[in-house]
Amino acid sequence: MNRVVSLKKGSSLGDLVKDEQPRPDDDLRTRLHAMETKIRRMKEQRNSFNEDARRAADSRNALQEQSKEIRESIKDKLLLYYKKDIGKRPPVVHQAIITEISPRGFFIELVQTLARGFVPIRTLPRELGYRVSSNGTALVGRNPKIKLKLGQEIGVSIDKVFVSDKQLDFRLS
Repeated sequence: MNRVVSLKKGSSLGDLVKDEQPRPDDDLRTRLHAMETKIRRMKEQRNSFNEDARRAADSRNALQEQSKEIRESIKDKLLLYYKKDIGKRPPVVHQAIITEISPRGFFIELVQTLARGFVPIRTLPRELGYRVSSNGTALVGRNPKIKLKLGQEIGVSIDKVFVSDKQLDFRLS
C-alpha cells in the first residue's frame, strides 16, 4: 500500500511527520519492547537469587561438615574417657535413661555426658527372664513388677568399648 503525500507550500517534512497519526502497530512495538525489558530484568534478578541461594547452601554445607567433625571428635574423646572405667573395682556407676528397646537389648543415653550406648539382653540377670513387652515399650521380667521401661532412669556401668566402631556397651548395675 503506497501512499503519495504531497507537501503544502511552506511546510517541511518534519511537519508532515508530526501531523501524521500514530499507527496501531507502533503502540504494540512499544509494549513489546517494555515487556522484553521487564523479562530481561526478571532473568537477571532470578540469576542473582540463584547465586545467593548457592552461596547460602555452600555456607550451610560447610557448617554441617564442621559440626559433624566436632561430633566425631567428641565421640572419640568420650570413648577414651569411658575406656578407662573398664575393669575398675567397684565398677563406676553412671546414671542413664532408656531411649529404645529392641529384642536384643535396649539403648541408653547417659545423663551426665549424653553419650549413647547399648545394654545387651544377655548381660541382664538370667533368673529374672526379661522379654520385650507386647507393645515394645518395656522389658518385662518373669515377675511383672520387674520392668525396664522407656524413659526410665537406671544405673549402668561400662562393659565394652569398641573404639573402631565408636560404640559403647553397658551392663545394668
